[in-house]
Amino acid sequence: MNNTKTERGFALSEFVDRNGEACSLQKSSSAIEDSIWLGITNPDVKICIKGIGWRKVEMPEDALISGRMHLNQEQVAELIPHLQRFVETGEV
Repeated sequence: MNNTKTERGFALSEFVDRNGEACSLQKSSSAIEDSIWLGITNPDVKICIKGIGWRKVEMPEDALISGRMHLNQEQVAELIPHLQRFVETGEV
């Protein structure tokens, strides 16, 4: 993991997943509650064409595709036991 900060000074950890996708874990700027962003940095939209396979779909320049979860502390706490079980057993 590469640990840096965003332009606004928030903690940012970048890594690559098993599919070679750039991902990140970032402290959110939310003023309402402590939160993080977690997921794929720049997701692609793809379509499976029969006999050809997966192909990227060209999106309009002003389109926004979100690939990151915005999680608060309670939500992360609910995930931790499931993630720990996977670490220990390989099962979810």
